[in-house]
Amino acid sequence: MLDMITPSNMIVGLNVENDFKSMRYADRGVKLDELQDFYKDSSGPFRLKDLAKELLQKVDFQEGEHSCISDARATKDLYKLREKMRFRNDFSPLQKMKRGPKPSFKLDRNDRCDCGRQ
Repeated sequence: MLDMITPSNMIVGLNVENDFKSMRYADRGVKLDELQDFYKDSSGPFRLKDLAKELLQKVDFQEGEHSCISDARATKDLYKLREKMRFRNDFSPLQKMKRGPKPSFKLDRNDRCDCGRQ
């Protein structure tokens, strides 16, 4: 699948650089649109879970089993929202953002996402 990504593509996501590093994908000149550069405050970038709950009103987002498909859909919706805010020059939704509690677990090097197996 990674062979389908060419320099003419733009990859949009949250923390895409780390995703590429975890897949051992070497930078091949692909343009990255890193949403975390936009969705942040003085404490740093917001988590996808907090953004989905606060800005997209997805109350039960990331509750239970992980779904890379729902993560991708939320990221797409956040991209659309960002573009809408830029077009209207109205960034008021960001002023209402709240941070959820930090996760109480930590992943180690052996943890993996099974997203490619769905």
